[in-house]
This record gives sequence, C-alpha cells and structure tokens, in this order.
Amino acid sequence: MTLFGEELFLYDAASEGASAILLDLATLGAIYQKFQLIPRTLKGFGVRVTTAFNYHTPTQLAVITLYRYPGGNAANKVALGSITLTDGIAANEVFYCDALNRPADIQPATPGPALGYVGDVFAIELTQAGQGGTYPSGDYQPYMVVTNRGETRSPLVQPLLIDQSPVVI
Repeated sequence: MTLFGEELFLYDAASEGASAILLDLATLGAIYQKFQLIPRTLKGFGVRVTTAFNYHTPTQLAVITLYRYPGGNAANKVALGSITLTDGIAANEVFYCDALNRPADIQPATPGPALGYVGDVFAIELTQAGQGGTYPSGDYQPYMVVTNRGETRSPLVQPLLIDQSPVVI
C-alpha cells in the first residue's frame, strides 16, 4: 500500500546535461544525485537501457549502487541496493531493484536506512566499471522511485528544515 503515491526521478537531458550515461564510463562515483527538500522514503532504483550493452568479451561487469548520503555527506553513505549491468542487455529493457530495509509505509514513518530526511542526498554511483575485449558500449538512463512522507516539520525530526512561516496571533 502506498499512502502518498510514488514519484519518479529520471535522469534526463534537460536537467542533467545528457540523455543517457555511457556504459564505458570509467570514473567511479556518483552518476546521479537528488538533494531532498522534503522527507521521502526511497523505494528503489533502476536503469532504462537506451542502447544495447555489448562488452565485447566481458572481463568485468559494471555495477551501480544506490546510496543515501545522510545530511548530504557522502562520507557517511548508506548502501541500499546494487544492480549488475550484464552483457547483452537490449535497448528499452528496464532493470529495477527495491531499496533494502525500507521502512513500513505507515505514518509516522518507522526508522530505516531508506528513510530520507530534508538535506539528505539520494545517489546512484558507478561502483564497478564495466570492462571488456575492445571497449564496452551501450547507454543507460538511471532513475529512482520515492514516496513523499507527510510528517511534522519539527526541528527534532527535520533539523535542516527551517520554518519561516509567519506567526499568526
């Protein structure tokens, strides 16, 4: 059951500068990040393949991992799931992975690693580069699925959210 509906964060050309990420991206680290302005629960993540994967005799498969950076600090990141980008994935196939340790979909939310607070960053990182015979080829479009949470704006719950609403007397 989903109380507040699911929202999709899709890597796209208008906001990210490119429509897809090349499979032969050799730079490990964050490939897609979303700063959280409201409390959310991270449900899962995945990729849509835009150009078929071909490792040309794979020697190492690429792996992407979903993280939550508490308070926006990547040094304290929490891994929530991984996807191995296998050889021969066809264009338009969509891979999905549930976030690990999602809290129950109840209010108020129960604690869990997939519970995002204001100021957290949800990130997809390339944690293992794909390698093959001549060069790996293929493109993919990462995405995340979240649900918004209706909770108190108390500084005890959301310490990075500063309420500037006028005081009504």
